Amino acid sequence: MVAGSKASSSGIMRWLVILIATGLLSQTALNLVRPVTTYKLISFGSGSFTVGAVTAAYAILPLFTAMMLGRVSSRIRRIRFLMVAGVGLIAVGGLGINLAPNALAVALASAVLGLGHLMFTIGGQSSIARYFPDSDLDKGFGWFTAAYAAGQFIGPLIAGMVLGSGTDAVSAERIADISLSLWIGAGAALLAVPFLLPNWRTAGFQVGVGCLTGALLGVNWLGAADQGHGIAYLRVDDAAVHAGHPHRFPAAGRRET
Repeated sequence: MVAGSKASSSGIMRWLVILIATGLLSQTALNLVRPVTTYKLISFGSGSFTVGAVTAAYAILPLFTAMMLGRVSSRIRRIRFLMVAGVGLIAVGGLGINLAPNALAVALASAVLGLGHLMFTIGGQSSIARYFPDSDLDKGFGWFTAAYAAGQFIGPLIAGMVLGSGTDAVSAERIADISLSLWIGAGAALLAVPFLLPNWRTAGFQVGVGCLTGALLGVNWLGAADQGHGIAYLRVDDAAVHAGHPHRFPAAGRRET
């Protein structure tokens, strides 16, 4: 029982670090791309109405898909696939804005960006609710939220550093800086993908300060149980996560991250 408890703590901590890393990267990307989108529109000569409409377009897809994605997150076998799709769409949205030839294309890419943000957020929060024991829920949601806040701080900061203090919105130099910022944003989102790949594992993964690289460790049933206590375990690479929560791990539907 003691060994199982230690393995559970280790597995939860590993998953928490994955959530922190991917949350930080996704929000850095998102909050770098969104402010720069305005500069992209200004470079097209867009007015205030167009800027506002494109900003609103970010919420169109989330508005109509939020309930559906919530249901999907409760049924999907591996939540990490939802999260991979989310960061992938954030990257695609950033690239789309960068390569957009006009304001309409920017609006479409912004809608994709918003959908990616929603998918990743629902996936991350659902994984905490599904896999963390009740005693660790506050810690899980708290650190995940803190990672979001850090990304919301870092993203605009990077954008400001790249764009500088110039006021000419249509100069070749400013347009190049806008493009560079958007490339950085898309790249930050793509950096989160390896953490979430199902088969990318590392046996020597260590949790520590500055250790924000690694992999999402696959979760598989050990196929063994404590017959005396009816305890089932989940395998997270080389760490077993105690699954003593029947409301999160129904016997009829063994789900994996």
